[in-house]
Amino acid sequence: MKKRGLSSRIMSVLLSLMMLLSLLPTAVLADESATKTYTKVTSADELVSGEYVMVANNGYAPGVLDGTWVTAVAVTAANDQVIDPTGGVWTLTVGKNGTILSDANGKAIAPKGGNNNGIKSGSYRWAVDFDATDGTFTFAGQGDDTVKLASNASAQNKFRAYKDATITKTPGGYPCHFTLYKLGGGLEQVAAPTGTASGDVKVGDTVAFACKTADATLRYKVDDGAYQDYTGPVTITSSCTITVKAVKDGMTDSQEVVFTYKAYRLVDKYVKTAALTGGDKVVIFNAGNGFAVSSTVMGNYYLTPVAATVEKDVLTANAMDALVWDVTANDDGTYTFTQNDKTLTLGENNGKFHLNMDAKGTTRWDVETCNAENASYYLSGSGVTGQYGKVYLEYFAKFTEFSAYCTSTDRLKEADFGMTFYKLAQEKQYVDATTEPDPEEPATVPIRTALEGATDTEFTVKGVVTLVDGQNYYLQDATGGICLRLAAKTDEIALGDTIIGTGKRAEFRGMAQLGSGTFVKSSGLTLDAKPTTIAALTADDVCTYVQLKGLEITEIYDNNGQYANPNVTFKDADGKTIQLYKAVLPKNGDSWAFAVGDKVDVTAAVGTNNGTLQLRNTVADEIRAAGSVNDPITDDMIPDGTLTVKEAGAITTKTENVSVVGQVVYHYGNAYNGAASISSIILEDVIGGEIYGFQIYDYANHANYKVGDVVKVTGTISPYGGVPQMQSPAMEVVKAGVEAIPAQEITVSQMGADYLSEYVYIKDVTLGTYNASGSTPVTDATGSTKLFKGVPLPANTTEADVTALYACCSAYNGTYQLRNGASSDYVTNVTPPTPGQLPQAGDEVVIYNQNAEAVLAEQNDNTDSPAINKAAATIESGKAVCSNGAVVFTVEKSGEYYRFRNDTYGYLCANGTGNNAFYSLTASEDADWLVRECSGNVGGYEMESRTAKYNGKYSQWLEYYSDSFKVYSMYSSTGDLDYTIYSFSFYPVAEGTELTGGIVNMPAVVIDHLYDAYVGQAYTFSFTVDAPFGVKGDMTATLAGEALTVTEEEGVYTVTIPVEKVTGGKLTVTISGVDNQGKAITRTVEIPVKDEPVFSDPTPMRGAQTGSDKRPAISVALANAGTEPTITMTVNGKTVDAVYADGRVTYTPAADLTDGRTEVVVTAKRADGKEASFNWFFTVGKTQYQLYFGQLHSHTQYSDGSGTLASALDYIKSIPASANVQFVAFTDHSNYFDSKTNANVEGALYDTSLVKDSDANHSWSTYKSTIDAFNAENAGSMVALGGFEMTWSGGPGHINTFNTPGVVSRNNTTLNNKTDDAGMKAYYALLSQAEGVDSISQFNHPGTTFGNFSDFSYWDPVIDSRMYMVEVGNGEGQIGAGGYYPSYEQYIMALDKGWHLAPTNNQDNHKGRWGNANDARDVILTDNFTEKGIYEAIRALRVRGAPAIGICAAYCMYVLAKSIRTEDRPTFLKRLSDYGQQLDAARPTAVNLGWAIREMMRTALEHVHDTRGQMLDALYERAVAIHEDDIAKCRAISEYGLSLLKEGDGVLTHCNAGPLATSRYGTAQGPFLLAAERGMHIRVFADETRPLLQGARLTSYELQRAGVDVTLICDNMASIVMKNGWVQACFVGCDRVAANGDTANKIGTSGVAILAKHYGIPVYVLGPTSTIDMACPDGDHIPIEEREGEEIKTMWYEKPMALPEVKCYNPAFDVTDHELIAGIVTEKGICRPPYTKSLKALFDDKK
Repeated sequence: MKKRGLSSRIMSVLLSLMMLLSLLPTAVLADESATKTYTKVTSADELVSGEYVMVANNGYAPGVLDGTWVTAVAVTAANDQVIDPTGGVWTLTVGKNGTILSDANGKAIAPKGGNNNGIKSGSYRWAVDFDATDGTFTFAGQGDDTVKLASNASAQNKFRAYKDATITKTPGGYPCHFTLYKLGGGLEQVAAPTGTASGDVKVGDTVAFACKTADATLRYKVDDGAYQDYTGPVTITSSCTITVKAVKDGMTDSQEVVFTYKAYRLVDKYVKTAALTGGDKVVIFNAGNGFAVSSTVMGNYYLTPVAATVEKDVLTANAMDALVWDVTANDDGTYTFTQNDKTLTLGENNGKFHLNMDAKGTTRWDVETCNAENASYYLSGSGVTGQYGKVYLEYFAKFTEFSAYCTSTDRLKEADFGMTFYKLAQEKQYVDATTEPDPEEPATVPIRTALEGATDTEFTVKGVVTLVDGQNYYLQDATGGICLRLAAKTDEIALGDTIIGTGKRAEFRGMAQLGSGTFVKSSGLTLDAKPTTIAALTADDVCTYVQLKGLEITEIYDNNGQYANPNVTFKDADGKTIQLYKAVLPKNGDSWAFAVGDKVDVTAAVGTNNGTLQLRNTVADEIRAAGSVNDPITDDMIPDGTLTVKEAGAITTKTENVSVVGQVVYHYGNAYNGAASISSIILEDVIGGEIYGFQIYDYANHANYKVGDVVKVTGTISPYGGVPQMQSPAMEVVKAGVEAIPAQEITVSQMGADYLSEYVYIKDVTLGTYNASGSTPVTDATGSTKLFKGVPLPANTTEADVTALYACCSAYNGTYQLRNGASSDYVTNVTPPTPGQLPQAGDEVVIYNQNAEAVLAEQNDNTDSPAINKAAATIESGKAVCSNGAVVFTVEKSGEYYRFRNDTYGYLCANGTGNNAFYSLTASEDADWLVRECSGNVGGYEMESRTAKYNGKYSQWLEYYSDSFKVYSMYSSTGDLDYTIYSFSFYPVAEGTELTGGIVNMPAVVIDHLYDAYVGQAYTFSFTVDAPFGVKGDMTATLAGEALTVTEEEGVYTVTIPVEKVTGGKLTVTISGVDNQGKAITRTVEIPVKDEPVFSDPTPMRGAQTGSDKRPAISVALANAGTEPTITMTVNGKTVDAVYADGRVTYTPAADLTDGRTEVVVTAKRADGKEASFNWFFTVGKTQYQLYFGQLHSHTQYSDGSGTLASALDYIKSIPASANVQFVAFTDHSNYFDSKTNANVEGALYDTSLVKDSDANHSWSTYKSTIDAFNAENAGSMVALGGFEMTWSGGPGHINTFNTPGVVSRNNTTLNNKTDDAGMKAYYALLSQAEGVDSISQFNHPGTTFGNFSDFSYWDPVIDSRMYMVEVGNGEGQIGAGGYYPSYEQYIMALDKGWHLAPTNNQDNHKGRWGNANDARDVILTDNFTEKGIYEAIRALRVRGAPAIGICAAYCMYVLAKSIRTEDRPTFLKRLSDYGQQLDAARPTAVNLGWAIREMMRTALEHVHDTRGQMLDALYERAVAIHEDDIAKCRAISEYGLSLLKEGDGVLTHCNAGPLATSRYGTAQGPFLLAAERGMHIRVFADETRPLLQGARLTSYELQRAGVDVTLICDNMASIVMKNGWVQACFVGCDRVAANGDTANKIGTSGVAILAKHYGIPVYVLGPTSTIDMACPDGDHIPIEEREGEEIKTMWYEKPMALPEVKCYNPAFDVTDHELIAGIVTEKGICRPPYTKSLKALFDDKK
């Protein structure tokens, strides 16, 4: 029963439900399978946005976009309808500018571009045409896209856009007429939408829309944007039109309704008012003097005036906050003026009246009419009277202040007492409101053109204002700056305005002007300040805007307060100074806002006064405290409910619908295919003086975030990798073009939460190996971090070039890292050329590529793949200085394309599949180039060919490759694309460039060098001709009108002057010819003629070895000696009987000569008295020591260099003798020989059985055996050395290691541990093992780039015996130019730390040219010219220390002289002198350094008239003499010093002046060593010598090794050992001795002398006379070096011994007063007081 009852109830419910359903409309129950009917469109008016089927007149409709085609769908239409089509449904978005076609997948289609067949995806508006005759539509491209959408019968009826020529050629094959069928045609139409009425809408308010049709969906679009679903009210951010429609299935779309809204903001303005009302906000303005009353108190009694301007009764001022007063109307008719907690108050103190803000006095003011017409009033303190009456508010001009002044009414003056009120009012300021078009601007020229123009010539220029100064207005554009001087001052021009100025060219006190000027306002330029330094400013910067940071104020001259605008002098860190003339400087009370000693950042224009550069500023805000940051966001920019970036950055969970306001300061992203994807944006704000940041990720819209813009973003905050960020938000610009918050300078160790998502700058970094897809190590002095997926390095730079980095401090899952977004974020020591501007039609330019450092020239002769050759060029002052053959193009425009035409060659073209470039005399699409800013952030422009397409679809760009130009794909599968090869700039040629048919054609005769001619010898010289059009016929040469013989072979011409013509004092030869254009080629040269005996062809040859021949014939050819000349020959200084016969002077020894160096001098004197000498040397037997030159650092393809090892060995084998290279070391990076997964263990360095090769191409054993085989084959002529470079990526430095059996690398994790330099310490320990005794290592390129081995720390005697060399120069570039990096100061540091090292000068070859990439050479002195012999020589060559610095300098000057390859004596001496000055500057305290340099320069000058070879011989012999002299002097000093001691004496010594610091005996320690040799007992107490511990590390080591009784003591123990009677004398060395005996030595020496004086112990200074500087009168004139304070706090400690913020004073030396010195011991004897006499006597002694 129960079951039956339940069943009955269910049935009754179901029947009731069926009855209800039968009453509902059918449409309510319709499902998605309902029939869709598309009805034919029969007129153009029926074409509205909606869903359509488009049937071509072949029965096919477009389906969907599929690659480069649109598929075809067969469609059947009946009764003008298409029902339920199986495909081919399209959405047409109809607008006034055309119709967008989108397929069923939402993909819009577009023509391929131009007059080209094809189709692609993209939002595009097609032009629609309706043909009423047959009721069909066509869809055509617009503009240059001359195509129509059509079906291709031969391609399965698929659709593309086809050009008219294709369609008309085969009309039936390309149907292009469509019948349209619209969904819902003929059905009921949806009601038109309604909405917020058109009109004014406040920014931030919303508008809403609705539709009466039930369940209709609203869609809207803003301006010409795409339709989107309406989900709620729309926020208005700018003026716009919003088009709304309503749609509903089964009905026709509604008509489109357009709403127009004018967006506005309410803007504060202060308008003159004649009446005050309570609640008003007003500015109190004294119109008579132009100042407003501020709430800033001056000197406790006055108020600061602020300059304000009034225009059309509206007041403006720079800083309004302190000027606006809230008005309270009191019941008694008085008024009170307040600002927050400040009240304008009239106070009294002992009968004197003053103003204050503290309500101390009366706060009620009577306001009485002053001048009703001007709406000015007197303000007096209510109820307050003084001796003369009421007390009034007054502007006191004398002291530029507002004060309280008691006076009678008859003395009131409106100019000083009259106050006007400007009341706050708000007016609408429309955003993006339509304005009337600007009138056409006058034609202008670049400012540079005006600067170079003639006086009184009128010019019109456009520039941005950099200074406003009375009638003078400084303007700048991209080419320079100029002063526009108007006839009268105007208030219409402000700093930063863009104006067009016209005037006549003039000069005033060296300032370029446009005088009698006029102007019109303009726009389009921004005021950007160029960061620079005082030293870098030049005359080219005059009138331009610059920024100088970190300047110290050294003077504020205001003439005792008389100048309202003082002259301020600044000094920078380099000691350079500059004056800010008539500074606009703020005041605090009676004082200037800044004081002497303050550090400031200055932004100003550059001025000049008769050639003296100065700064000029317009507003006080251009001077700020150093490092201060301007807050770009004001409170009114952040609406209620909107977050600051600080608040947004604190959100740690997903939070929707958040709005944030911040300033765009930086973009970053991943490196992708070698370029940057800068889709992440950093927003920042300054809050409470601190900078905060927040990240945005917006892949689609990132380009709209402009740096400097203040923006509001709205979206969802969701942490990514732990970092809060907002992805793809809605963004609106709140304020554009604001000065961006600069990067914050931090160190690596500071990276963390305090800088998360902020823009930072880290200086003095070392960049590890760049990894585009992973992490690149970044290291500074405080630690290491990583740069994740960094963008590519700038063009022509390596990791070693990077010195600093701009980046975002980011993080991922708690690990902090750096991210960057542009190649320019890497700060490098490589200076790129200034890019040329985008050309205009009619410009004549060359096309310059920065990578090639060249421009386009003629086409090469490759017919299969033609290319354009290059012509070298440099850019100077924005113009190209080109070599012959450079091509000058006239620029043409063809629509959006550029064409480049040359008068001779025609148009620059490319075509086909690319990989070509050529010239064509006729124009076609092959000559069309799209020119855009170059990808990869490398500057310049990229040039994309219109027609060249690889495989018909891949674009081709002009590139520089393999010394020529052609088009190629801009793509790299490895992501390491060098974009500089695609970067081109456009420059005019320099003035004076001669052209023939648009070709630089200045044919010239090229002569490498001309030597002197000698009477009695025929003379020949060679030349080539640089002629782009070739030489026509022969070249000729004449001497005094007579023809000379000229021969030619492969373009080299040789001129021969017969012996009988070589007469007189000079030969004047004129070379002539003509090029194939008829242009003359000529050059006249003068060849000096010497009429004297001439020597040549000596035997044995210079430097030769005679071997077993002990009696070689010694001879030399002699010419022009006349008859019976007087001949003398000396061999090793002894005159021999030489015979002169048959043109030779010959001597054959009668007995064996002694083995060794033999020097020969031959002199010939003619009967007329003219004399000449010739000298050379050779070695009898086998030489003990011979100089060999070469390199100890280079790379091949075994690691990161160019060329295989075999090709490198072939190269050095073929190096010409003139290159002066006899050995080359190959030192490839060791981490290429093994691998991270199979790293060599430490023991592999000495056990080759443990060596594991990374692969067959990187075998250590093959590397070594290949070099061994080369040496065996080339014994005696060239030596190759095989070593490896041990590197720590991002670590302490690089080390070359030689002469080990095996190899290890940083792939070994123990050796690569960079924590506290653990890996380097482990490598030192490995080298220090007993097996490493024969190893040799070199410190490579020490400095900030790759590291300097932690300031050469961790010295100990064992590792010191393994490290033999340090590079003082490194690089493949030319010495003195880019690509070569000296490091003399690092060598000095290493010596100071106790390392015993020889200096080397290496090329570090990575680009081939092993050994002769430049003039840098190492010199080896050895008697065994083999790999083993060179290693033995390296171990034997050690020079170091104070006197040894002089020895090192002498040898260094000789090696540098060898590198100067010129016969021109002035050039030679100038370059050698420059090198000497660089060396001398490395150690100013060490006088013998300068002494040695001067000795070498004196030697050079003495031999200035010798040949280069003779001069070099003389320099070498002088260096050897200095070395040998030092040994002799040290021995003599030791003898004299020992004479002061007796058996058993105790001696205290300070620092180190022993053999490790000089040579053999040393100076101050020499007596102890000499005593030990003679068995004499001397007890020595060695001070440790803080902070570098030379006494502990060096002195005690030397003396202990020599058997001397030595005791090491701390510096502060000297007193007690003296007091105990253990010390009988103090011996110290010296770095410099003044003429009065004052002595500079290591810090602490003076203290030792003072203690010794107290205990009556004599102090002796020991040193050679070369350390005595008689030109230095006393110790006050000795410069004292100051070293880094960190040496005191951290050196030798495991952790710092003082707080980081503690200041340190760390002078390297001190001066001991001469009165404390008992004697000065030299190699000439012992000098006693008075030293002015005894020291002078040393140099008066001529013995």
